[in-house]
This record gives sequence, structure tokens and C-alpha cells, in this order.
Amino acid sequence: MNTELYLSKLNLKAQAPSLSFLNEIISAHQRLISFNNLAVFFRPGEILNLDIGHLFDKVILRQEGGYCFENNKVLFFLLQNLGFEVQPKSARVIYDKTGDVPRTHRTTIVTINGERYLSDVGFGRDMPTHAVPVGVEQKKGHQVITKNGQYYHQVRKEDVVINLYSFDDGFYNESDFAVANYYTNTHPDSKFVKELIVLRRDGDLIEFINGRSFSRIKNEEREDVEIKSQEEFQFYLEKFGIKSIYDFSRLPTSK
Repeated sequence: MNTELYLSKLNLKAQAPSLSFLNEIISAHQRLISFNNLAVFFRPGEILNLDIGHLFDKVILRQEGGYCFENNKVLFFLLQNLGFEVQPKSARVIYDKTGDVPRTHRTTIVTINGERYLSDVGFGRDMPTHAVPVGVEQKKGHQVITKNGQYYHQVRKEDVVINLYSFDDGFYNESDFAVANYYTNTHPDSKFVKELIVLRRDGDLIEFINGRSFSRIKNEEREDVEIKSQEEFQFYLEKFGIKSIYDFSRLPTSK
């Protein structure tokens, strides 16, 4: 992977590892590279290629973006190449659910000066816009707390705390993520098989396509626009830097 070229796509220059530099990388990636499941939704049965060379070309050079197993993997290797101490983690997306929940998310723990931080550019609307310190409770926003040997990525919304996903201190190989990707890419219960999401965020601004609608959220105010044609669909995809053609007619209509 070409680290210098990756940074140039983010309009950044290499620096020594630091929390401020990490936050610059996270912010730039979320602003310029979309989170999406276009390849999963429009190419059913075709397993996503997670080879780092392929991902670098797709996600960064062509700025096609991707979902967690793509975006967070290229981020992981960028940080590693820049000298950050990184660990990949396999997580269970729970949103306060209990029971038998599979590991369907990839995220990254970064250690800086002995302190651990959660860094995620592949969790859609609920991804934190900055590195989140592990084990530090916050008055609002994102936090990572420990409980019974598990780590819980949480977000405080008003007076409610929501568990987004959980992970542990286990060691994970790339093959572990290949298995999780296969499940997420193919299983009929996977939301990425059933519905389309294309999203990019710039701080408090979130823009996304969900099926046949384009939405924009800024300062808690939301605007929704119905997408009615192939031409309009391509227009909105290009807002996310995506130039590939996808068949709008395959998107389900509202009931």
C-alpha cells in the first residue's frame, strides 16, 4: 500500500504518531471516503475481495469507499505504516440487543503513549468522528467502557446510553475477518444484503443515500429527497465521489 499516496488523497502529510494526527486522519477519511455497501448489494453472491492491494485501489485510489471490512482495513494498514501501534478487533454489533449476535464488524484499537483509543471509519452514521479513549466515561457522545472482560462502544444520546458494539482483547488474524466478511456479504439476515446505504460525514454533517432517498442531517435538522431515476441516482452517487454505474431499478420501492 502506498502510504504517501493514501495521505495525499486525504490532503494530509506524514507526521509522527500522535493523537492529534490520528484525529486528523479519521476526520479526513470520513469526510472524503464514503461508507457504503454498493458492491455487496448490487453484486449478490460475489464475495468482496479483502486483499489490501485491491482495497487500496477500490477504496482509496478510485474513492469507491466500502463498509467496515474495507474502510477499517485500509485505515489499519495506513496507521501501521505510519508507525502507530495498532490492533484489529472483531466486534458484535448489538444496539442493545442480547442473545446470539455474530461478530460482523471490524474496528481498530490504537495505543499512543500507553493510552488506548478506538478508531473507526466504518460504522455508518454512528461512527465517532475522533479517536475514543478506552475506559473513560464521557458526559456526552461516544465512550468505550469495560464490563466483565468485554469492551462496549457506547454513545450517549440525551439521557440514554446505547451499546453500539462490543469486542474483547482477543488476537485476530486477517482470516477471522474474511470469515466475518463472508457472513456479512452473503447471509440473508445481513442488513447489507437487504438494503443500500451510502454515507459520508463531515463532523456534524451527515449525508447519506438509503435506498431511493438522499438525506442530509446538520445540527439535528434533517432534509430528505426522493430519488426517482437512474440519472438522479448517479447524480447523488457522484456527490460521494462514486462514478461507477449501478442499476437504480434494482432498489426496492417503498410499500
